[in-house]
Amino acid sequence: MKKVKIPYANRMFIALCVIAIIILSIMIISKTGNEIGQEVFTEKEDVNSERIEIFIDNNQLEFIQELDGIEYYADVKYVYKDSSQNILAATKVSWASSDNMIIEVKENGAIVPKAEGIAIISAEYNGLHDTKEVVVKQVKIKKIDIIETSNNPFQYSVVAETPDGRRVDITENQDIQWTISDSSLISIYSGKIHIKGTNEDIDKNVKITATFKGISVDMDIKVKDKIIDTSKIRLNKGKVLIEDINGVVPVHAIEELPDGGTRDISSIVTWTSENTGVVDVYQGIIYANNEGMTVVNAVYMDYHKSIEVIVKQAEQKEQVVHPLP
Repeated sequence: MKKVKIPYANRMFIALCVIAIIILSIMIISKTGNEIGQEVFTEKEDVNSERIEIFIDNNQLEFIQELDGIEYYADVKYVYKDSSQNILAATKVSWASSDNMIIEVKENGAIVPKAEGIAIISAEYNGLHDTKEVVVKQVKIKKIDIIETSNNPFQYSVVAETPDGRRVDITENQDIQWTISDSSLISIYSGKIHIKGTNEDIDKNVKITATFKGISVDMDIKVKDKIIDTSKIRLNKGKVLIEDINGVVPVHAIEELPDGGTRDISSIVTWTSENTGVVDVYQGIIYANNEGMTVVNAVYMDYHKSIEVIVKQAEQKEQVVHPLP
């Protein structure tokens, strides 16, 4: 076969074309690589973008039928790109529950178990969303306790304990029933004790019992621990004038101790109004109801103090309007 000799100029042209194709291929590959890298970078940005997270101490909550309305609380953490965090105000978050028959979520982030089951709670803030699965288990009250209030020896609280150790104050629950072994010595209402005995009963003991939904607890009370060693009781006012039929005036019962000291015992004295149409009284605070005159009594053991109360509506001063000059 006869060889064809390609001119030098043509060979140079072919070589340049080949080089151009190689360079172009490299540029295309490089550009593609950059685009791929950019996509990876963008994907990484999405992972590390700002987000919110719902936080609950325990994803398994207890539903106690006897304590309907018991609340748990959820927080929402705002996580920034640098991983720093901030707790959002619950009222600024929009809350929802996938099943309000199992869990109700209030506007303040309070979670109220309603029945046994599983529900999803969701939170939304500025377009960011998060969800959390919550399991509700129905349980029974483990026990109840009677606790003496630390700052008032005449006030007792009833606390219910759940299986997970949660303690709930149920003192004001209408289903609490109190019984007393000797009602001639003390009476009790909403956990507040009133001494009815005298110093002659100082060595006697009384058993009080609180019962809630068939669960009972007892406590022995020594009368001598509740009787005040008092020299005198006085009221800080001798007469009260209320010049507003919606007015409120506090009166204090002062205990004068044998050592010369004093103590405010307004919260443990028994207060009564002889005419509730004129005023009501609660722990020394007198609430006017209408014009008139009556007497408010303060009683503790053998001590009895009274105060006269007058209520009248103050005259409204007539406003004088002066004409402009």
